Amino acid sequence: MMGKVLIVSKGETFMVVTMKKALKSAGYSVDSCAMTARLLNSSKAGVDIFVLYVDEGNEPDQEVLLILRELSVVTEKKVVVIASSEDLRLITQVVPDSNLAATFVRPFDVHGFVNKINELCRSDAPEKKSILVVDDDITYLKMVNKWLSDDYKVSVVSSGMQAITWLAKNKADLVILDYEMPVALGSNIYEMLKSEPQTADIPIMFLTGKNDMESIKKVLSLKPERYLLKSIGKEALLVELENFFSGREA
Repeated sequence: MMGKVLIVSKGETFMVVTMKKALKSAGYSVDSCAMTARLLNSSKAGVDIFVLYVDEGNEPDQEVLLILRELSVVTEKKVVVIASSEDLRLITQVVPDSNLAATFVRPFDVHGFVNKINELCRSDAPEKKSILVVDDDITYLKMVNKWLSDDYKVSVVSSGMQAITWLAKNKADLVILDYEMPVALGSNIYEMLKSEPQTADIPIMFLTGKNDMESIKKVLSLKPERYLLKSIGKEALLVELENFFSGREA
């Protein structure tokens, strides 16, 4: 589910039903409550976005507006108001316009409304972890980039020196480094990164195409976060990364 939306209105009008259907189709959990202080207070737990829908001649009372003011100003909840221009002017005398997440003047476009709710929810989403993948094999880089880009912010470079240049200007939460590269070996790049204060704390995983005991011992002697065989598949790689990041956060 994308999040929970509560529509506060005078009743289940055609437009309220239309909004609920559109939001549910977009993946939201949607509920509604009548425009009374008692019902709003009893329904507000766990709600991510509050939508106040005001029909013609059904202005909310002062108690409802004060609750929405507290939600938007004190607890910083997202409150969206849909009303006529005149009703909107009256509502913003109680609930500051600067604290409203969005406003719509009736009549309004439901598609545009759902897009705005999507935008508000995306702004709450945690930022993707940044991963730099370093490998001289361009085909492999393209494949890994495709595998990871849905879940992570992925950057790729094809040499160790490009990695150092990239890290001088950008932040990475993890570097996945090919252990065996021409010109500058992965082990040399690893030591260079660990010797510089700016990059010393960036976790590094090694990629290796060799799985014999002697090769693995050489990789592990540098104490990387992990070593990954290049034969690893997409799902196994995603599991490794998820376990790594969840372990660090814990």
